[in-house]
Formats: sequence, C-alpha cells, structure tokens
Amino acid sequence: MPDLDPKRVAEAMAETAASYVMIAPKEERDDVLHDCVVAFQEALADSGIAASAEDVVYYIDLMTAAVQGMAQREVKEAPKTLN
Repeated sequence: MPDLDPKRVAEAMAETAASYVMIAPKEERDDVLHDCVVAFQEALADSGIAASAEDVVYYIDLMTAAVQGMAQREVKEAPKTLN
C-alpha cells in the first residue's frame, strides 16, 4: 500500500464531515464535530498512521472552513416565501 499523506486524507474527508455538522441540530454540532475528528484519527489509524497534533489541527481548520462556507451559502440561499 502506498504511503498515505494525512493532509490528503484530511482534504478528502473535510467536506463530507462539514456536511454532517451542518445537518445536525445546532445544539449537537459540537458533538458531531468531535465525532468527525475522531473518525479522521481512526481513518489514519486504520491505515497504520498515528495522527499528529498538526494533522488534527489541519483537519479541523479545513472542516471549520467548509462549515463556514456552507453556512454562508445557506444564508444567501434562504428559501423564498410565497406572497
């Protein structure tokens, strides 16, 4: 198996994880965010890679940016009401 780059794994997982955070009720989003970080660490561990603190911070930064982007699009694309 070729060596996996933790940053590439983070990039591959961040957008999907952000989607999970966004569909969760607002009061549960921190828990979902935490679960996604654990899933990232487990994905690396399953490949024999120990996630460094730097890898985790990089993943959180990517995921947080994706969540913010989705939240901004959500506000801009608010449903139109019928008059």
